[in-house]
Amino acid sequence: MVTPGAPASGSPAGVGAHVQSPASGSGVAGRKTPERSDIQALRAAAVALVLLNHLWPHRLTGGYIGVDVFFVISGFLITSGLVTRPPQRPRDLAAFWGRRVRRLLPAACLVLILTLLAVLKWGPLTVVPNTAHQAIASAFYVQNWVLAGNATDYFAANQTSTAVQHFWSLSVEEQFYLVWPVLILALTWLARRFHWRSVYQIGLASVLLVSFAASVWYTARAPSAAYFVTFTRAWELATGGLLAVMVSRGLVVRSRALRAGLAWGGLLVIGVSALVLNSTSAFPGAVAAAPVLGTAVVIAAASDGVAGGPWSIWRIRPIQVLGDISYSVYLWHWPVILLAPDALHITLSWKHKLALAAVVLVVSWLSKRFVEDTFRYRPGLITSLPRTFLLGLTAMLLVVATSIATTQWAQHLVQQDRQRIGSIATGFPEKCVGAGVLLASNCPAIAPDFLFVAPADAKENPWLNCNTFAPYTPPSRCTFGAADGPRRVLLIGNSHANQWAPLLDTLGKEHGWSGITMTASGCMPYIGMTIDYGPNTDGCKKLGDAMLAEAVSGRYDLVVYSSWPNDPIIGRDDHWAAVAESQLRVFDAITTAGVGLLVLRDTPHAVVNLPDCISTHRTDMDTCDYPDLTATQSVDAMYAIADGSARPKVWTVNVNDLICEFGVCHAVVGGLITYHDDNHLSVAFANSLAPRVEPALKDALG
Repeated sequence: MVTPGAPASGSPAGVGAHVQSPASGSGVAGRKTPERSDIQALRAAAVALVLLNHLWPHRLTGGYIGVDVFFVISGFLITSGLVTRPPQRPRDLAAFWGRRVRRLLPAACLVLILTLLAVLKWGPLTVVPNTAHQAIASAFYVQNWVLAGNATDYFAANQTSTAVQHFWSLSVEEQFYLVWPVLILALTWLARRFHWRSVYQIGLASVLLVSFAASVWYTARAPSAAYFVTFTRAWELATGGLLAVMVSRGLVVRSRALRAGLAWGGLLVIGVSALVLNSTSAFPGAVAAAPVLGTAVVIAAASDGVAGGPWSIWRIRPIQVLGDISYSVYLWHWPVILLAPDALHITLSWKHKLALAAVVLVVSWLSKRFVEDTFRYRPGLITSLPRTFLLGLTAMLLVVATSIATTQWAQHLVQQDRQRIGSIATGFPEKCVGAGVLLASNCPAIAPDFLFVAPADAKENPWLNCNTFAPYTPPSRCTFGAADGPRRVLLIGNSHANQWAPLLDTLGKEHGWSGITMTASGCMPYIGMTIDYGPNTDGCKKLGDAMLAEAVSGRYDLVVYSSWPNDPIIGRDDHWAAVAESQLRVFDAITTAGVGLLVLRDTPHAVVNLPDCISTHRTDMDTCDYPDLTATQSVDAMYAIADGSARPKVWTVNVNDLICEFGVCHAVVGGLITYHDDNHLSVAFANSLAPRVEPALKDALG
């Protein structure tokens, strides 16, 4: 991803259909049908929005709505052909799917295979297994469900994008292509059996309304997953389908002036949506209706040849060509943009981005000409459905084989790295590893490109399973330290408390302390105010209250507390003042209960996933260092309160000076990668902080 925070959006709509007038029929494979330049231009505009959003995500913040434009056009084009010549028997369905296979699979699978090889060559080895897994999901068009299952948040800074995750929207469309003709066949049978003239309208409108309601509901409940799942997107495709049915039933805007006005108005809605929407928009809930309806209005206007409309602009050759190659542009643009910085060893400037856009257009034209059209119009495939489906299956299996091969080779390289590390590290003083190099004396020098833990291993953190995630029920708890130690410790806070669990476990086993973790992603104790977590606000509040109740229950000798309180607070604009006010109350509640309190100061935040960055820049690891922004990003009110308190049984520990110096924070300290992502300590580095944390724990627990 160009920058973390822009969603991979959209697939070229109508990828399996000619851009045609609804009245002209669905077209026979290999024979051109009359094109509508307005729809072709919409495709060009949509893919341009996607491309520009991924190149300049902070400028065209809502460019991801290109996916919605594409979905509406897909629904319109495919439904136009199906209602003009409805499928009558299973062979008609097979013929429809065969055209999709010839049109889509060869180019898509070629991109997947080449992307996997490129990631193995230029990308971090740490992302190869996940990329390969997603490539298989993409080849079988279930990528959107994989991402939804992982609850991937495209706007989250700590996510590392894969070079194939843009196939999620193609997966949505292919699932539509699989189900939609069956639905049309069923509606056709109902129309003939019961003579229902409005069966298409009723059937498609029902799909639209149910899916739209589900989209609004699920976007509010689980926005990350809702972005990908098919049922939250089906209404957009159904909108285009319902419009196609209405057009086939005679819906025509006769006034040329009105048609021109509608076309301009629809384009304006699409443009404003692309400029106004951003990463905070609840998408694709109700706000997605704007680009969807804007697209439907442009299509309904059918303004080709209308004076005063946008036809005089969108009929020009470059726009029409871009619309023609939009599927290829979509396939190629994401891996090119994502991998170019590592392949070329550059930071993308605007000149580089323009050059990449040009490369994408050239490669896309070549792909369209020599891959898509070659298989789409090949006589031997057009006349034989068995050969067509064999082609598709072969292409998909080639992706599977390439995915397995690249994963195994990446694992082989990681194993070689582990062996090399083991042979060099033999006999190295353990006290000098990681933060120990700054805390111990007489430590030997460490080579600037040497690591004691391979990047792939630095990413692993089994204690993440102890964190509670939305919707925060039931809460996750894990035990750490000795099995039944005489001293009991409770670890509370959000995920920045969870990062200390490995060290507490190590020290607990060494000294005979036992304890439990009670941490959550984003949630922490607040008194007098509530974190805004949308539909999960209540669950988050209850879990924070449960943490505090556990802390003052009297069952523990020590409460270890750490957090990053950056999430918005309901009804308060003075965020950090509100945090300080609330955390003072939490501090008072814990200390008044007579339990010991150890506050571990929040750690700084990187700007990239550090193991992935180090995996790519192994010979120049300083490239992954980042500025120390703790004054603004890691403000820690609880630490400041505890550090300035004169109350007994209160301890504080700050390790940030072991990570940052002179305004720069280091990705690697003492041969250990400091974080397992972009803002949570790695297990090995957390354990290396024992000399700094252990004295306070020993003092607190006696």
